[in-house]
Amino acid sequence: MKKILYSLLQYSIRMGFFFYFKRIRRYGIKSVPWDEPLLLLPNHQNALIDPLCIAAYAPKKPYFLTRSDVFVNPVAKVFFEFLRMLPIYRIRDGRDTLVRNRAIFDRCGRLLADSQAILIFPEANHNLQRRVRPLSKGFTRILWHALEQNSRLEPKLVPVGVNYVDAAGFPDSAAFYFGTPIPVRPFDDKARRRETGQQLGAMVQEQLQHLTTHIPEAMEYDATIERLHALKVDFLKPHEVRSCLEGPALPALTAQPFLRRWAFAVWDTLFILANLPAVALWRGFIKPRVAEPEFLSTHRFLLGLILYPLAYLLILGFLAAGPGIWFALSLIGAHILWNLLYVKFR
Repeated sequence: MKKILYSLLQYSIRMGFFFYFKRIRRYGIKSVPWDEPLLLLPNHQNALIDPLCIAAYAPKKPYFLTRSDVFVNPVAKVFFEFLRMLPIYRIRDGRDTLVRNRAIFDRCGRLLADSQAILIFPEANHNLQRRVRPLSKGFTRILWHALEQNSRLEPKLVPVGVNYVDAAGFPDSAAFYFGTPIPVRPFDDKARRRETGQQLGAMVQEQLQHLTTHIPEAMEYDATIERLHALKVDFLKPHEVRSCLEGPALPALTAQPFLRRWAFAVWDTLFILANLPAVALWRGFIKPRVAEPEFLSTHRFLLGLILYPLAYLLILGFLAAGPGIWFALSLIGAHILWNLLYVKFR
């Protein structure tokens, strides 16, 4: 039963992403050895959208190491556990909570021994900036602990580059690049684990910097992003963006044509009017209560995933009793088509 419910939820999230994203691409996913023990290591920009995108399309249901503070709410805790999320405790959660990580590390070891896939964000935090941040040692600690439990274990690390056109905006597009698997066994030297852990971290970071847009620390971030926007680069193609960064000096900014800006403004207004109750709920009540900008897309997506099916059912029930079911279905179908056209072509 649990497997069926998970599959239904996975299908629902895929459908939600179809209506939320203009396009969503996955590269290299078929080259991942999904039948082997894996640590998936993505960069982290977009709160729960990042793991949900991977879980929705991965051939194997991954487990997720998630910061422990999201498990405080009992209802959320049950839901997150159903999604295979495991709490990881950090020093900011209180030094006394760190001992609980031992049980989590033990479970990760058992999961890897069972050839499962575990997703952990090696940056240990999220940020909307297009920059790969320094990696924590957490994933190597899990690896060494798992190898202590099972000396025959042969896990692999898979860096995953997560890319968005506008991670906090809507409509958005996304692309996920699965990197070259890194076998861990050649680095398993108990006497040199600090050094070999650093080597693994450097290899993962190097891949992540190629699999997603990475603005080097030496470059002024805001000015560089503005120039990339002026070039109209496709942020879903990090290799092209990298070529722009490594090429000649970026050009000066150019203004968007007036007619184009006017046409989009009219289209946006019509979309808002067609979705006024949802937009009012989002802008007036939910968005002001989102404390971190990285969670904007998560809240917006979940709102749409829950609100629109309920609203369409209510409209169907109300209009079916009056004008008739075919009128209701036609109205709902027209509204769905209008929203879909906006998402796909805006």
